Amino acid sequence: MDVELPADDDAVLTAMIDLMRRVSPRESVRVLDMLSELQPELADDLAGHFDIKLDSVKDEDGDYIQCDYNMVGTSYRSPWSNTYHPAIPDAPLPSPRLRELELVLNKAFKVYTQMYFGGGVCSVFLWDLEEEKPRDMGFAGAVVITSPPPPTDAVDMRWDSFHVFECHERGRSAKYKLTSTISVFLKATLAPVVVDKVTSENEGEANLCAHTARQAEYDYPLTTPQGHVANIGRMVEDME
Repeated sequence: MDVELPADDDAVLTAMIDLMRRVSPRESVRVLDMLSELQPELADDLAGHFDIKLDSVKDEDGDYIQCDYNMVGTSYRSPWSNTYHPAIPDAPLPSPRLRELELVLNKAFKVYTQMYFGGGVCSVFLWDLEEEKPRDMGFAGAVVITSPPPPTDAVDMRWDSFHVFECHERGRSAKYKLTSTISVFLKATLAPVVVDKVTSENEGEANLCAHTARQAEYDYPLTTPQGHVANIGRMVEDME
């Protein structure tokens, strides 16, 4: 049977994105690798639509997540120490004002993950945007959260969320554009079932997977630069 393939790269990329959205979160890395091998020229564009691989590492100042938002080449920037591992020369860093805000946000979201997930790792990364007016401040950022490991081997549960936003300050207010992607995976091993006094030989397994993406815009008052902490926290909490 002949299969008609899309004729141009845009159509192929759209088809690949549509397929990825139907894949179980626990299979997403494997399927993404397979699609990248089939269409290597579209691999970077496809990977840019899906944030699916979260690795957390320990820094001397705290744990942080390695992802696209703190990566330059093969190095990753710690939001705690503001240094790249391994070190690289002339690496991009947030401006001093933005760096101060980034550090406060990481401390705040560390408390957030403890309250809502009982642990886990959350990293906040900020970078500067150029504004038309010098007095206005524009920046973008990502709040990346991964849940802690389950307390028992009988249950495998994972919650990964990416909240990517742009912020544009205008006087005493700020406008935020937020895109959130959340993936949830739950696998539970079930005990053998007894039916008519006969016990099944094999254990059962239950799987639950979900993936959602949403966008929203917010206008919040901003009386001080630290007001971003409450505003961004409120946005993320609403999305989750």
